[in-house]
Amino acid sequence: MMEHEMINVLYVDDEKNNLIIFGATFRRYFNVFTAISAKEANQILDLVKDIHVLVTDQKMPEILGTKLLEDAIKKYPKQTKIMVTAYPEDKDVQEAEKMQLLYAVIAKPWNSDELQALIIEGYDMYCSKMDLNLTVSKRDKAKKDLNKTINKNSDTIE
Repeated sequence: MMEHEMINVLYVDDEKNNLIIFGATFRRYFNVFTAISAKEANQILDLVKDIHVLVTDQKMPEILGTKLLEDAIKKYPKQTKIMVTAYPEDKDVQEAEKMQLLYAVIAKPWNSDELQALIIEGYDMYCSKMDLNLTVSKRDKAKKDLNKTINKNSDTIE
């Protein structure tokens, strides 16, 4: 994990007490954002472009956590997603795991050390994706520059 950058974590849960507990537990370690609904989560995601790790509950009144993750992965593919749920055997959660929509599932009530470790691992995964993206971009630029040079030299030879 890069020491100079704080990890931005968004925690989504429809139970206000869980949001308070999450914030109190992790605010010393991470930049914590909380949302009580998927709608509020989407507003935060739109405002704070660099949410590294999204942690969401599954069972919420207006939308399931799996649907929130499905939508978020389209807009923020490098972001790491973690599901917290009292129902890890839920068919929607199992399907999300199969589809690789999430990095990890942790059962409620969660253990703070375990969840903290997953968030840090998730951030490391996010950084790896960003590094890979940068490497691919550099490779593509080098390939484009090489092709220009080859085309320029072939024009000179003719």
